[in-house]
Amino acid sequence: MTFKFKEFICGVLVGSVLISGFSYATTHVKLVVDGKEVQSDVPPQVIDGRTLVPARFLAEALGAKVEWDESQKTVIVVSQEQQKYNIPGNLNPAFILFKYILIDPSVAEQQFVDPDTGKEFIEELRRAAAEVQIKDLHEVGKRNGQVEYSATFLVKRNSGYDGTIAEGENHLFFLVEKQNEMDFKIVSLGTGPHILP
Repeated sequence: MTFKFKEFICGVLVGSVLISGFSYATTHVKLVVDGKEVQSDVPPQVIDGRTLVPARFLAEALGAKVEWDESQKTVIVVSQEQQKYNIPGNLNPAFILFKYILIDPSVAEQQFVDPDTGKEFIEELRRAAAEVQIKDLHEVGKRNGQVEYSATFLVKRNSGYDGTIAEGENHLFFLVEKQNEMDFKIVSLGTGPHILP
């Protein structure tokens, strides 16, 4: 029996390919989203018994928006629920309320789901203020389709006013709810947050 070196090497190579192919086949991972098999640019991998799937692929397959913050080296995933309630500044009812409160109180009242909810505040601020300016309006929380905003606003009071609205800086919280595609209304306002962390 003669030993053939070339045939031996070929056999080892073919065997290695078959074994690695067999090994890959046993770790193949199917990706199924909403009942449909989908393909990722980067295939999932099983490492140390854990299945790793690319974050962007998985998040986007579930309707989320994915951003990369280079300065923080952070992947930011924004769910569909969170995306629904990003309210542009010019459509934010708290912003509109302050913009029109001294000019046209009827527009200010229309910013509430129930106009009676804001009526007392609108009347009080109109009595108090010669000027109103928003210093800061930012989102502080989200829950069940509602978004909470914290508003810091500056008031130049009318002379003779001695009510609860302070000269200078004042602060309120507004709970806002989406009514339809581009319509948002204030559900409630108060001196403390409605949504607690």
